[in-house]
Amino acid sequence: ETFSAGPIEFQIQFTYTFQTHVYAITSNITVFVTDVNDNIPAFLSSPYSFSFTEDLTPSLIGFVAAFDRDSNPFNCIDYSVTPPINRTNNITITEEGGVVTLVLFTPGTFVYEIVATDSGEPPQYISGTLEIIVSQSRVPSEVTDPILQQT
Repeated sequence: ETFSAGPIEFQIQFTYTFQTHVYAITSNITVFVTDVNDNIPAFLSSPYSFSFTEDLTPSLIGFVAAFDRDSNPFNCIDYSVTPPINRTNNITITEEGGVVTLVLFTPGTFVYEIVATDSGEPPQYISGTLEIIVSQSRVPSEVTDPILQQT
């Protein structure tokens, strides 16, 4: 008779020991479970949103992060970013670390697709949203010299 207490999942338990009885002999059988790339990465937050003024460029503006419940090497995450249609890619995201840096922006709101891909074979991935909000730099108000206004 063979039975299982539930699905075998590496992340829960990676060894299982069964005891068998055949006639008067008792034996233990240990099964070692090997992980497979069965989990999809997940972003820690999505959408991500970063706000700043246009005079901040170029600069580090934030981080995106994802995790994968699989074990190494399947849980290593690479990041990529896709710019909005009809927009040049003015941000970069480090492939290994999810560091978002800004190249050049004009005021406005820009939405990018970010992708986290694991290192399994075949790779699993998830898409998320990155919103960049660029406000106009503060323009100093016109200063009037009271002496020059006197006539």
